[in-house]
Amino acid sequence: MISVVIPLWNKEAYIERCVRSVLAQTFGDFEVIVVDDGSTDQSAAIVRQINDNRIRLITQDNAGVSAARNTGISHALYPYIAFLDADDEWEPHHLEVIRHLIEAFPSCGLFSTCYTIQKEGGTKTTPDFPKDKLPFRGSEGILDNYYEIASDTNAPLNMNTFAVRKELIEQIGGFPVGIKSGEDLITIARLHAICDFAYSLQPTTTVHLIYTGRNRRPVSEEEPLNACFDALLTTARHRKGIRSYVSSWHKNRMVRAIYAKNFRLAFKEFFRAFRIHPFQRKIYIAFTLTCFSVLSGKDLYSINRFIKRKL
Repeated sequence: MISVVIPLWNKEAYIERCVRSVLAQTFGDFEVIVVDDGSTDQSAAIVRQINDNRIRLITQDNAGVSAARNTGISHALYPYIAFLDADDEWEPHHLEVIRHLIEAFPSCGLFSTCYTIQKEGGTKTTPDFPKDKLPFRGSEGILDNYYEIASDTNAPLNMNTFAVRKELIEQIGGFPVGIKSGEDLITIARLHAICDFAYSLQPTTTVHLIYTGRNRRPVSEEEPLNACFDALLTTARHRKGIRSYVSSWHKNRMVRAIYAKNFRLAFKEFFRAFRIHPFQRKIYIAFTLTCFSVLSGKDLYSINRFIKRKL
């Protein structure tokens, strides 16, 4: 029923934990497709040592996480595809909840649970998103305003939490190859343009935040995803909160530009956000804090942390 795709690149310390969390699922109708994207460590060898006929290991030259996921999609045998990063893990009932959502909400195209965040050496936390904006009562329902909720703070779902109908991920062309960061955000956003999401508040995925010294997403003058997000204003114009969502993409790029002390780019992204959604209060607050940081030299990390917490 469900093909589980795990993109793998140099995760020898975590891949066994990841795969075994899938094999431990209480729902058993699945296959596991591990796509080794040119690892130079023992990652692939560790997968080969796990004796389970539900696992298929596919190797390819290094081409990036999007290409690895697309390879997994092309080899998937089942009509639903779930994704799991090699350093994260599922609770044993994750796929059971996904199966329930598929049966309970057959009109939807994507089926997701909530998640917990595990920092190194820290405690687990759940994402901070406005649950009062969920368009359903109770613990599950149809999430038809993903853009609205995701534009506020943390998104209610991520790459590790959902299963999607195979024909839909193929319809949008899979994942954008060559994009080093943000490929997950635009893929989920493109899916919401063409289907509703079924959602459960049960946190059945653990996302491990592993600090490597390069966790901060880089910001560049020419961002190929800008055009992808701006295109959503047309393809997803029927969806609630789309202008706020795309505007928030540019606002977040502005904040990252502050980190990089690229204030010219920061102001450019501010005006992009303003042009898309001039009545979004968060833009003006973020802009004010940006100007304050330039004039006062205050710690930029603290300012960005304030933005994420308050906006």
